[in-house]
Amino acid sequence: MQALSYPNHVVPKLSVDDVALTKDTVAKINRAQIARPGTFVAKTYWDVVETLADMLEILEIRSSDIQNRDRRHRSILRLAEILMLRCTSLSDYLGQLLTACAFSGVDNELKQCRHAIAERLGRNVRVPINKTKHDGFTLAPIVLTNGMASVPGFVVYGPLQDGLSGPLSFSRKHGAGTPEGFSLPLFMRQVLANIFAMTDIARDQLTRWGSIDTSPNPALAQNPNVERVASLSGIMDRLNAQPFYGFEGEHGIRSPKFLIAEDTLYMQSAQTKRLRGKVIVNFQLPYVHAGAKFQMPYWKGSC
Repeated sequence: MQALSYPNHVVPKLSVDDVALTKDTVAKINRAQIARPGTFVAKTYWDVVETLADMLEILEIRSSDIQNRDRRHRSILRLAEILMLRCTSLSDYLGQLLTACAFSGVDNELKQCRHAIAERLGRNVRVPINKTKHDGFTLAPIVLTNGMASVPGFVVYGPLQDGLSGPLSFSRKHGAGTPEGFSLPLFMRQVLANIFAMTDIARDQLTRWGSIDTSPNPALAQNPNVERVASLSGIMDRLNAQPFYGFEGEHGIRSPKFLIAEDTLYMQSAQTKRLRGKVIVNFQLPYVHAGAKFQMPYWKGSC
């Protein structure tokens, strides 16, 4: 089990380390006119937590009304896009923070660190958000069920080639290694874990540069308000309660599980399982124009 936060803290370590930034580092940050990590990292983290709570609230509603269920699924995907934007915004911010704090002769270290942070976004964030922002793709709802378990998710749907529309993995550019579908429970848990992973990469580099004084006590940092901390444990329990089944291509991925003990956030991993038996795929086409050809997820051949 891995401790994600400092003892008696539940936020990323970099936001707590704001109190340990050297005077020279603070001056560099001020000159660059960027936010302090204690402000921006903490705000991003709690935005992500609250968005996850909103998604869980919608996911936990049970209804036999198909139209209402589909509308809720689309609402969840709008929140999923917000999570992606928060992650990419954090990645950009950490890159700017490192650039501001870097000194002469560390250009290669800076480049490698920024690349490592961007890589932690993962294909389930970086590829979908870039395609929706720049190429007219959209997140389309998909559900896999075998009668015993149901796994909601999304595909990145849009124009592929030769007038064909479909999930992103069928395109020539993104075919290799890009799943046709992304399961929402795995996506949500990975986003939370990656907030810590990205900020830890930046924190470790800043520590190596001497930008963070390792002697001050993290207890000096202020914790967020009591209400937020009190609600976090329940949100983590609900997130862990989401199914650990994945879509095709996700079964080899270890999925994070979260635990709060003694006011400290921990993470362990669990195997992403395969849905067994007869699996039914329910998919919502986001748009179809006259004469269109489209490729259904997990279905060979166009329609």
